Order: sequence, then structure tokens, then C-alpha cells
Amino acid sequence: MLATRWFLLVSLLVPACGSNESLPFNEGCTPGTERCDCYPNDTCDSGLDCRSGLCVGEDAGGSGSGGGGNSGLAGSSGSGGSSGSSGSSGSGGTGTAGNAGAGGNGGTGGHGGTGGIGGTGGEGGTGEQCAAEFFEPELAPLDMFILLDRSGSMEGSKWGAVKAAVSDFVNTPADGHVGVGLGFFPPRLTSAGSGAATCEEDADCLGFGPCTEELFFGKTCKGDTCDPTGYATPVVPFQALPGAATPVQNALASTSTGGNTPMTPALQGSIQYGLANLAANPSHLTTIILVSDGLPEGCSGSDTVAAVADVAAIGLAADIRTFVVGIGDQLANFNDIAIAGGTAPALIIGAGANVSNALQEKLEEIRADVGCIFGVPVPGQGEIHDYDSLDVSFTPSGAQRQSVNRVAGEAQCGMARGYYLDDPVNPTTITLCPEVCDEVQQVSGELAFALGCEPSP
Repeated sequence: MLATRWFLLVSLLVPACGSNESLPFNEGCTPGTERCDCYPNDTCDSGLDCRSGLCVGEDAGGSGSGGGGNSGLAGSSGSGGSSGSSGSSGSGGTGTAGNAGAGGNGGTGGHGGTGGIGGTGGEGGTGEQCAAEFFEPELAPLDMFILLDRSGSMEGSKWGAVKAAVSDFVNTPADGHVGVGLGFFPPRLTSAGSGAATCEEDADCLGFGPCTEELFFGKTCKGDTCDPTGYATPVVPFQALPGAATPVQNALASTSTGGNTPMTPALQGSIQYGLANLAANPSHLTTIILVSDGLPEGCSGSDTVAAVADVAAIGLAADIRTFVVGIGDQLANFNDIAIAGGTAPALIIGAGANVSNALQEKLEEIRADVGCIFGVPVPGQGEIHDYDSLDVSFTPSGAQRQSVNRVAGEAQCGMARGYYLDDPVNPTTITLCPEVCDEVQQVSGELAFALGCEPSP
């Protein structure tokens, strides 16, 4: 309200005019002034601005008096940082020229805008965890299936020596990583172990039933001893030592000799049992130890060493190795079976040798043979193990750490300080080459494995 009243008062006291130039002789101007007063800006003509109450152009100077021109008006402050324009020189009648108007002060530059606060970065996503995994070497479980020839030619000292060797082997202290199973050929047809064909029920025939009653002969097992299926049922199933010792020793004690040598179907059935064991225990190693004193006979069409070797090769292809022990001097061709089974050479125990000691030593050797085969850890959830980063080392006591290099397979071991995997993509075992294996078993020290991993896709 006060501002409005002030405007009205000024309007009444100050005569309106359009420009200084339109009133060169001060007509109608406020007495005592030499320029036309204005208020507000819209009272000035086009091209003129109301500055300090006067309508002026960009270069308009103050009019000088007769005694000397007054200083020109200061130029207005420049807009947006530009310098103000200088005032025009005063035009005097007889006086000296007016002083030039002072340049306007530069306008104050605008303040820079306040920068926005940066947004908080999002937290990193949780990726699959992946780090090197150090694991203590653990021997791969070994299942040894002992397949014994109990034919008539084994009667006497040979049979006694074989039973003693096996009995002593299963009775030696064990750490639980070795399992033992037992089978015979020809089959032990009754649970009593006498080898006779008499029975009371099918279960007495141990896979070679049925138990059938016949006139004059009573009940007898009518199964075909040349059928591999019957041998797939072991007399003693796999059981870890020392738990397997008692059932194995009891079966040996109650079994006698008799019959022919159906070696081919016996090995076929044993491999069938081994395959079932591997399916149930994929991390286990399965081996068959075939012990016989003669060539195969009794089953037409398969009574040759070549036929037995073919079966052993099938087993090896399924990761079941067949060791061969021959008792006698005329069994050199048993090496063919051992070669096919991946375990050459065969052990041939000649006449006059201590059968019991030789067989027991062979069994111990087989057990020690897997003393350098170790299991591979199962990947954790969300992990895929990077087996290319597997690091194997051995550090003898008081000596520096020694790296063990990876080789493609057993054939590449030679004299290399190496190891190999049973499967380069999805391995279940790590096997040390013989040179490293011997050192690890004979020298005190520490064997170490470190396994990297990569996140699963």
C-alpha cells in the first residue's frame, strides 16, 4: 500500500516526458533540472531507458551548464558480467567539456549451481564362491574279489596252501580302506560248502538252483555251472577289513575241492558282480584276483585262455582289473589274461615254491599297489572343480617342497615324477606314477593336494 501511494505522489509532482531530445529547452520539465524526469521506464520513448529517474539513450551524456559541464552520468552496471557503457561527454555552452562518465561496474556473475550428490553405488552381486581347496590325501577304497579254483586238481597241499594264504591276508591289520569278497569255481553248490549237488532249498544252491527233488537222487541243485549268472552271486560279498576276515575264513574252512575248471563263466559272473559294486560305490576301485592251477575246461565253447582273456578285457574297459596267479609250471599263457586285464605279468608259482607265502605276498602287493591311488573330493554345491589347477606336491621331512607334474596317463609315467587322473574331465582318482609312489611310501614326508575351482555357470 505504501509503494502504491509513493508512485501516485511522484506521478503528480513529476511532469511526464518522452525523451530529453524532445524537450531541448526544458519545456515542462521540473524546475532546476536539465533533463526530463521519468518514472517508471514505460514513460520513456522506444530505445530509451529510465536510468536514475531520467530517460536516456546508451550514449546520452548530461547537458553542461554555461559555467562548465557537469560530469556525465555513470554508465549503468553491465548485465551478466559485461562492463557498463561510459557516459557521454557533457556539452557546455562556454564551459569546459564535461568529464567522461564512469564505466559501470561489471555485473556479479551468477553462482555456479550446486552439484548433485552422487548416487550410492549398488552393492556387488554375490557370485559363486571359488577358492583353492587344500585336502588331505585319502586312499581310494579298494575292493578285492578273490576268485579261487576249487577243481579236483587243487586237492591236497595246493588247496591247503591257498586257503592259508587268503586266511592270513584277511587277518592282517587293515585301515578300513580295503574290502574283500570271495568266490569259487566250480561253484560251491551248497551253503554247507561240501561242493555236493544236494540241497534242501533254492538258497542252498547259491545261484545255481533251483533245488529240485529227483527219484533215487533226492534234492539236488540243477543249475548250469557254465552259466555266468550264478557266479554273480558271491559266496562272501564285499566287506571292509577287518570285518570281512571272519566270513572269509569260515567259507574257506567249509569248502572242499571237486569238479572241473569253468574259468570263463566264473570270471564273467565275477565281473558282473564287480560292475554292480561299482554302480553302488563309484569311488571304489574294484579288482579280481583269479587263482588257478590249470587251464579252463568243462564248458564247451569257452575252454580256452583266449576266451578268458576276452572277458578280462571287457572288465578292464569297465575299470575292473584282473590279476592272475597260476600254480604250476605249464601256465605261461596266463600272461595273456593278465595283459588283457591290465595287470601283467601274471604271477606263476612253480613246483617246489612256497605257494602260501608267494600268494600272500602277491595279495599284499596288490593292496600296496593302490597305496598311491587317491580319491578326488566331490565338488560342493554350486562349484565345478577346475582340475587343470590341481597341484600335487611332496615335502620330505627337513627338505624343500617338490612339485609333482601331471602326465596324460599311466603309459606316460616312465621315470617321470608325475601323477595322472583316471578321467581328465570328471576324475574319481589321482594316481601317483611309480617313481613318486615309491618315494612317498619309503620316505617320511607330507603329500599335499590343492584343488582350484571355477563357479558353475
